[in-house]
Amino acid sequence: MTTVNPYSSASSSYTAGQSREIKSAMDKDDFLKLYIEQLKNQDPLEPMDTNEMAAQFSQFTTVEQLMNMNSSMEEMLSLQLGNAVSYIGFEVTYSHAYQDDQGNQLTEEKTGIVQSISHENGSVVLKMTDGSEADISRIISVALPGTESA
Repeated sequence: MTTVNPYSSASSSYTAGQSREIKSAMDKDDFLKLYIEQLKNQDPLEPMDTNEMAAQFSQFTTVEQLMNMNSSMEEMLSLQLGNAVSYIGFEVTYSHAYQDDQGNQLTEEKTGIVQSISHENGSVVLKMTDGSEADISRIISVALPGTESA
């Protein structure tokens, strides 16, 4: 009599290291598939209201544009962060905003040597050797330490 391993077919169909990607949110392809299915399965005697259909499609377009804009912003921040790395070791002059005792908003130019960079609250921050910080958007000039900035 032959012995049959009951687990042989199950184990041969599974490969170690296989994984399934789990999606945490719907993307535009999922939305379009649902939209098409909704159109296919609607009651021909009571079709979907054209205003409702237009509103759904408008919402889809808005969400798609927001996703594209978010992707562009992430790419821009990444480029800005990469650019800021080149400032390490350089002397930067930047505009420093502060409030005086009367609550007036004032600005002054400060100079410091960039020690490190970080990403904080959606913007790139340069940290100076003296402990001060400057948002990259406030940089006025960059120079080698000990030289005059142009």
